[in-house]
Amino acid sequence: MNLLLGGSLRLLHSHAVRRLALVSAAFARHSIGPTDRVVPNDNRVAAGVLRNGVLTLRLEAREATWYPDGANGPSLMLPMFAEAGRAARNPGPMIRVAAGTRIHVSVHNALRDSVLVVYGLHTRPSALDDTIQVPVGATREISLRRSFVRFDEYCALIS
Repeated sequence: MNLLLGGSLRLLHSHAVRRLALVSAAFARHSIGPTDRVVPNDNRVAAGVLRNGVLTLRLEAREATWYPDGANGPSLMLPMFAEAGRAARNPGPMIRVAAGTRIHVSVHNALRDSVLVVYGLHTRPSALDDTIQVPVGATREISLRRSFVRFDEYCALIS
């Protein structure tokens, strides 16, 4: 299994990146088509579109090229979250809403050969095993209501 990190990921130290590169080499065949370059996410702009008290967000899990040490440094091909139609971000797209906002999220799995198991996209409190499974090429729709302001702690495992 490999971990696909969402909104709570922070950039890794370069030594950790080198170790990650060795581990990630085994998972380098997950994408469909060419990869895009990962854009650093400074978490200043919330993802999705907010209309009439409903945040609508289209997430996509896909492979992208990450340059942790800058454009001229080494790169890693990793599964990442992105808003549909936009570049992948690290950390993944941030979900930030006012308490009581309804959230409608679609999660599309654009990885070639991995089932996506998403954690954290549910109403809290919940069980630890409360997940959404997204098969290769499929999209799952999730609707929930947030009881607190910031909601960026989601991630996925791929297998």
